[in-house]
Amino acid sequence: MFWVNNQVTAVGKAASLDVRVGAAKGRAPGSVPRIAVSGLAPGSDSDGAFAKAVVRNASRVAQRQLTVYCVARRGGRIVAAGSAVVPALPAGGRAPVTIFFIGDPAGATLEAVAPATVLR
Repeated sequence: MFWVNNQVTAVGKAASLDVRVGAAKGRAPGSVPRIAVSGLAPGSDSDGAFAKAVVRNASRVAQRQLTVYCVARRGGRIVAAGSAVVPALPAGGRAPVTIFFIGDPAGATLEAVAPATVLR
């Protein structure tokens, strides 16, 4: 699993960070909804490099604000990354996505994940 923050902000240092470690409240569902990403294909245009794919909700749980993360690896190193959001993906539904990259994915192997946002 990986997570991509492609919201580039001004260069600087974080003022502080608060982290809490502990047990989760409530119970997790019996199984996590399966979301599949297929058909990854690189491309580029005047806006830059991107990947196109299809995200499919292989579960019975509709998803909201589903984020698709993609990394490009070359020689074992991540050379580009990006993300895209699908506002709504019904149970059993599918949707095309275009993921714009930060970095240069030319000649790299693409990997994508879309972790479920709604568990039940």
